[in-house]
Amino acid sequence: GNLFEYLRNSALDVKNYFDPATNRIPPFKRNQFGGTLGGPIRQDKTFFFGAFEAIKERLGVTGLTNVLDDNARNSATGAVSSLVQILFPRANGRVLGGGVAEYSFTRSQPTDEYFAQGRIDHHFSEKDILFGRYTFDNGNVDRQINNKPPDVFFKERSRNQYVTLEHVHTFSQRLLKTLLAKALARSIDCTFRRVQFTPDLLPADLLGTSIFHQPTGEFRFVPGPLFAILTIPRALCRSAGRISSSKVPP
Repeated sequence: GNLFEYLRNSALDVKNYFDPATNRIPPFKRNQFGGTLGGPIRQDKTFFFGAFEAIKERLGVTGLTNVLDDNARNSATGAVSSLVQILFPRANGRVLGGGVAEYSFTRSQPTDEYFAQGRIDHHFSEKDILFGRYTFDNGNVDRQINNKPPDVFFKERSRNQYVTLEHVHTFSQRLLKTLLAKALARSIDCTFRRVQFTPDLLPADLLGTSIFHQPTGEFRFVPGPLFAILTIPRALCRSAGRISSSKVPP
């Protein structure tokens, strides 16, 4: 297993274009930490593996928006004046005219994310393997909007959980390789053929041959297995009293 932690902050950051010259650099701190652990539960039979990772980030976001200038704020009366005081901060930037002025601000945008995964593998035999895996991912972000008043932000919440179970049974090496080749051929949309290598194999058995087509009165070429994108060769090995089938080594 292992443990890790990474720390990043704003110690070496510089101000961006919208940061007021008189203000400090917006604070920023990110901690990313976690670890893994794995090992045998039952020797040569059952194994486990687990991983955990977390990110805790506090990002200073600089915003620039338009609010009511002092003249517009002072002209509001009654209930409207109370709403203006609550919803709109006092301008601290340029007066744009028409009762509007600029307001710049810095707010913290917190992010918390946690990821965990556990897996168990069990070997029943050389031909049967079972594994199970559980994945958990949870994330929370209070996203600040940098062109709206600082009281406006979105809460983003996500949680994902997955459970995976898989049983693998190997019937034979030949069948496994053939199924893998067929699956690969279908996934990339290409042709797949097998060819049997025997002592009486002719070049036409590999390259193909021309066959007379009686309805049209012409010869038509039938391509052999070598024209396929994926080709698996097989050989017949002769021994005393029997013939055994085997794979041609790659």
